Amino acid sequence: MNKLISTLTLCLVSYTLSAQTEWLAEEDFLNKEFINQTFEGGNDGYISFFKEHLSFPETSYKDQIEGLLLFSFTVDTQREEVDVIFYTKLDKHIEAQVNQTIQASRNKWSFGREGKYTFYQPIVYSLLPYYPHTLEGNLPELPAALPLKYLQLFVLVKSKRIPEGLDVNETNETTASERQKTVYTRTEAAFHKAFDAGRNEIAYQLLNKLIRYNPLNRELLLKRISLEKQIEVNDYQAYDARLLEDFVDTYTPPKGTGNSSAGFKSAASINTLTEGKSAINIVLDSLYKGGYSAYATDFATLFQLPAINYIAQTNGVMLIEIKSNINGVIDAQLLTPFDSPVGEAMETFLKYAFLKWKKTTTPLHKVQPVFFSKDEFLHKSLRVLIPDYHLLSAPIFLQPTEVTGFMTAPIYDNDIPKLDKNQQQELMASSPLYAEYLAATQDLSKQLEKGKDKKILKALNRVIQLNPFNVELIKKRVEVMGANALESDQKLIDILTQANKKP
Repeated sequence: MNKLISTLTLCLVSYTLSAQTEWLAEEDFLNKEFINQTFEGGNDGYISFFKEHLSFPETSYKDQIEGLLLFSFTVDTQREEVDVIFYTKLDKHIEAQVNQTIQASRNKWSFGREGKYTFYQPIVYSLLPYYPHTLEGNLPELPAALPLKYLQLFVLVKSKRIPEGLDVNETNETTASERQKTVYTRTEAAFHKAFDAGRNEIAYQLLNKLIRYNPLNRELLLKRISLEKQIEVNDYQAYDARLLEDFVDTYTPPKGTGNSSAGFKSAASINTLTEGKSAINIVLDSLYKGGYSAYATDFATLFQLPAINYIAQTNGVMLIEIKSNINGVIDAQLLTPFDSPVGEAMETFLKYAFLKWKKTTTPLHKVQPVFFSKDEFLHKSLRVLIPDYHLLSAPIFLQPTEVTGFMTAPIYDNDIPKLDKNQQQELMASSPLYAEYLAATQDLSKQLEKGKDKKILKALNRVIQLNPFNVELIKKRVEVMGANALESDQKLIDILTQANKKP
């Protein structure tokens, strides 16, 4: 590591000029030999190619964009294509230039046999003199060590604050490090101040800046997911989901690398995770490959997108039963029928998830609630106003997830508003979702009076979609359907009956 730091510092000070862009690259890195054999000109050719094609975009520089860009690219020799996936987002100008550069490299590779070859590349874009000794972990901006699958770290520096002809012997490394720390720590302090004051939009912008510096901090990523849910935007969800799934929760850094601030899995981050979700969800950490975080990420990335246009027009609750059989094999099935496109999308996800459940020697039986909403958050309306929703506190229910037209996110206990009677009355009068529920129940009453089973069933389905926690409604549907009653309804009756029992 010391050799790396010395080499990088010398290169940086020797070649970085005022208001110009220059390049750095580590000497040794994983897959160096592979690139030597497969890229035109070997490793030196690979570095030269990036140096020739990439620069600090002028627009990004003017917008003061800096931070750590993480991405992968896959060369598919059979399709003759190169796909690029970004795990962090700096801005669209940087992404466009990186993608253009990667596409231009297509004919530079020679693998010898057909297949798909994936490379992980980090790039730092910096507006300050960049002193690589800060990689020791003292500076929160960058981790002390990236996961081993990443190639050499490229550094792009563009600054008017770098004296021309600066000599390495004149560099005060401590001062430089403190200067860089100030940028981060001041932003961090401003974020917490805005967040604590409830100024979510300002806190969100400051948090985005923090994560650009420090994208491997799991706590920051989860805070951004929560903030995006509150202010109803979806600028970073796909990036954060990919990043969480990729390595933040699975990579164990080398001992002694001093990266406690880097966001890798540690005792501190595990405690944060535990505090951030219901205790009953902790079981998923041991039974789903990749743990609870992987389950939540898979759900967010694999379920929402296929039906996003239709989901935006849907309100209601879907219940999913997660259960182990006598052999310890875990499977998940829909307990509540749902509009076809959404149900089909969920079935697709459940088939994928089935492959990631581990066998268990301890019987497992849980129910995953999924809220769908278009006009307002269901957990801030129906969950607060309909008494039957209190069953969600029963041990059998996992933490709900809410799906809207723009995002998918878990619902934590502190997301649920605490309302007094006056506030509840105000919400009842103003909530479109509650108005929809009242209209559905009134229609059901009318159809029950008329006594026509077909219309009763249709009305029942609509009410149950908004409130599947009322056991009497489920029993009524079983009665109306008679011989055609759903097997899942009988399961749901048993679950709700048990959940209603006082411990």
